[in-house]
Amino acid sequence: MTDGGLEGGWRLAALEDDDGEFMLRSRVRLPDPAERSRLPVAIWISWSWGDIASEAEEDAVLEEMIAFENAVYAAAEQGGWGRLIAVRTSGDGREWLWYAAAADAFVTELQDALTGCPTYPFEVRAWDDPNWTAARDLDPRGLMH
Repeated sequence: MTDGGLEGGWRLAALEDDDGEFMLRSRVRLPDPAERSRLPVAIWISWSWGDIASEAEEDAVLEEMIAFENAVYAAAEQGGWGRLIAVRTSGDGREWLWYAAAADAFVTELQDALTGCPTYPFEVRAWDDPNWTAARDLDPRGLMH
């Protein structure tokens, strides 16, 4: 495992599981218990790499992923409607783990945050996760405390 600290309370680690190698950018610490209880719904956003024929195409997709994340992250931080906990990048694509108070409200806010942006090819799954099990499962080595 390679691991390094990032600014703003984030950690970057190169990890491997049964599906292969991946990069995990995660919060150094989970939010306090009050914040976790306010956000009991896990939101998993997946974006597949799709058919990429060249390095230039890969770079373009990566730039779109970054633009997507930046737009959503800024709106969620300002509006308080979601908390990004981890970003997993693998050979399959990129996935974001968010927590929110309610799935429907999160998706509505997500759509509002992306107004004026291109149509991005992502999928959203949500489930009740009051114990933040998904965040803890992404962190098998205990990098988030």
